[in-house]
Amino acid sequence: MRKRLLSILLSVLLCLALVSPQAAAADIYFVAVDDSVPLTLPSSMSPFFSGSTLYVPSSVFEAAPGGVTPSYNASEQTLVLFRRGARLVFNLANGTVTDEDKNSSNISTVSKNGTIYLPLYFCIGHFGLSVTTLNSAEGYPILRFTTGSEVYDDAMFVEKAENLITYLAEQYGSGAPSVPNTNGGEEETPEEEEPHASGSFCLAIEDAASMEASAAALESAGQRAAFFLTGEEIKAFPELVRSLYAAGHVIGLTVPDGSEDTDAALASANEALFRVLRRKTLCALLTAAQAEDCMGYAVFIRPEEQPPLEELLTDGEETHLLVCSDGTAEALSQLDRAGATLRLLRETNPLAQSIAPQEPPENGSLQ
Repeated sequence: MRKRLLSILLSVLLCLALVSPQAAAADIYFVAVDDSVPLTLPSSMSPFFSGSTLYVPSSVFEAAPGGVTPSYNASEQTLVLFRRGARLVFNLANGTVTDEDKNSSNISTVSKNGTIYLPLYFCIGHFGLSVTTLNSAEGYPILRFTTGSEVYDDAMFVEKAENLITYLAEQYGSGAPSVPNTNGGEEETPEEEEPHASGSFCLAIEDAASMEASAAALESAGQRAAFFLTGEEIKAFPELVRSLYAAGHVIGLTVPDGSEDTDAALASANEALFRVLRRKTLCALLTAAQAEDCMGYAVFIRPEEQPPLEELLTDGEETHLLVCSDGTAEALSQLDRAGATLRLLRETNPLAQSIAPQEPPENGSLQ
């Protein structure tokens, strides 16, 4: 009973924060996932209570917290939340939900003004997510999902995200699409864990032809990585992109050698990614020369010649970018034997050479 009362109290506080007079004046609220702000929603789609249950629009899951994404089937009258290995199938006609193990419960959804609303705490409990409600300095409410991979606590996140939220609010008010986020503000290197004697490594995987093998090796090792694809690769292998994203990997962009216009190539690749995932990215893997003409991305520099892994393992003071293609399995094996620390490459990573949220990729809607 005490646990249930606490849950109800938290729900009330969350809902009050999102429908407070200050929040209502904003006309919009933001959905954050870990250290990014991928989604802006109108206050007309704010959460609400029905009885003691807090409902949120299914649209909040378009931010893909923890890789969880929604899929609506009008003909079957179902709405599915899914990620690799887990799912919830809401039957809108009979008010039931079925999970990946075929367990069924009487859990209702609510349809309001053409939007389907889902029971928030039931959903996040199934997928192992956490949620908090925050307010920016200008009073914009933020619904923040966390997965355990976040770098910043809530207070630091609000501080870091303030500049980006202000920018997104201005874009929303002007009718321009919202943009994908980086770490959301002035760059500041988060405190790192004590480096391991064999160093820390961030894996950047390229070459779509070998990515399935790389993904399999990562799954066996229980690791995730950043996968960088060109626009043509995204168009040619959309199912690969979806499977990588569903597995929790970071999706980034890269540009073929010899491209005359890096910005245009990245913009085209981001449009292709949006058609596949309904979201864009700011992560880019580029050569030093390509990066000189790039604005608005978190750029990771591909070394002209990758030093031997054995040499990098002797430097325990640095975090290294390790670019792999068909040698991922062997690299993972070497890193494991050496006891090296693996970190997931994100926009917030200190290895990023430049982040410029003031000039985001064009048409960066949804994220």
